Amino acid sequence: MVYLYHIYLTKVFFLLTRCYYYSSSKIIKILYYFYSTLLTKQEGRGNFMIPITKKLQTLLVLSIFLAGVFSTSFAKLTPEQAQELKEIQTAIKAKGAKWKAGENAIMKLPKDAKQKLCGLRMESAPSKEDDGAPVEATSFPATFDWRTDSRNVVTPVKDQANCGSCWAFASVGAMESKLLIEGDHNGADLSEQFVVSCDLSNFGCEGGYMSYVYNFLTTTGTTDEYCFPYSSDMDVYVPGCEEKCTDWEDRISKISGWTGVASPLHPRRGVNNIKAALENGPVCVGMDVYQCFFSYTGGVYEHVSNILLGGHAVIIVGWEDENQCWIVKNSWGNWGEGGYFRIKWGDCKIGQSAAKFHYDYEEPCVDGDDDGYCVDEDCDELDCNCDGLVDLLDVIFLAKRILGQEIERSTASRCDMDRNGLDQQDLWAIIRMILGLE
Repeated sequence: MVYLYHIYLTKVFFLLTRCYYYSSSKIIKILYYFYSTLLTKQEGRGNFMIPITKKLQTLLVLSIFLAGVFSTSFAKLTPEQAQELKEIQTAIKAKGAKWKAGENAIMKLPKDAKQKLCGLRMESAPSKEDDGAPVEATSFPATFDWRTDSRNVVTPVKDQANCGSCWAFASVGAMESKLLIEGDHNGADLSEQFVVSCDLSNFGCEGGYMSYVYNFLTTTGTTDEYCFPYSSDMDVYVPGCEEKCTDWEDRISKISGWTGVASPLHPRRGVNNIKAALENGPVCVGMDVYQCFFSYTGGVYEHVSNILLGGHAVIIVGWEDENQCWIVKNSWGNWGEGGYFRIKWGDCKIGQSAAKFHYDYEEPCVDGDDDGYCVDEDCDELDCNCDGLVDLLDVIFLAKRILGQEIERSTASRCDMDRNGLDQQDLWAIIRMILGLE
């Protein structure tokens, strides 16, 4: 019998969720309700495993195939959506805006599904804001993009799916980049689901405040993705915090702190403050979302619609002076410009709740003498086993090293008192020091 964690079954369901919204296929609808019922019945059981029978295995393969066939790439706009797109394109031309609107996966979603993607709850300002002093522009290059950094510090674009969890994706994405910039490769793929399910100061798929999640990542942090893979769908199943992996405490990463960034909304502050923050790493920000934004397919966006649908959290990764725009990472999968978009400085109030993260990375300790203890600053030449004490255990350790290994005269080792290799003279020296004879 083959078993599969329910979270991966949920990911198959994700493939069907959006198909359900725009497909008239009865097969898709039947499969949708099948998975919905199966997963809802198991809610609260933790990260359980489901036995995969031959029938369910066949159904999984069929589901993945049909999800591809009925994906948004093949779906057509409804008459209402087609008319809306035409009006947006007309408004872009009338305004002389430099972006294109067209069909895409998000544009084809119904209005209520689009609104669910906008989970940012707006606040007046982060509680750790800087002094707002304007930054001089002379030191900034004309273009900047963290994606071009040779260290690959910007992680791949993800998909928040049918959940208002943009606040988690933006903050975790910025944290991933900050860790990678500082040399900590634990930042390669962190868990948004841990934040969505365990940050009880926020509201899961119903949205969140940025300052709350910034504090959560400082005090609690998040695990790696594999510990708690993303599986939220607010219409079907949002896992509880108890469904994280059992050894989650050993897999936590935290930021050292955060500082609010002065946004262009304040008269004393400008674009250069965000540019200065970007030198520290990608910056997590909030923005307003207008109805026309979902149809974006490329160019420098500025809103041409007056219909405000909500707030959204994203990550600024760079800028272009020539186009007076930010380069921004989104969390809607392969949408826009490969998951990214460019937006005119100040448009949609982008820059709200902006923050730069701090991270004090400590290199992993190295057990240079294979004694089971890390070598650190508190470990002097007399503390052979590096446990913070100079005692009989150091004598035993050193004796084992001398008697059990070939002495390398050319290499100085810890507790090598005369720097000519471990020998019996070092052993007697340690004994005399412990007994107070020297």
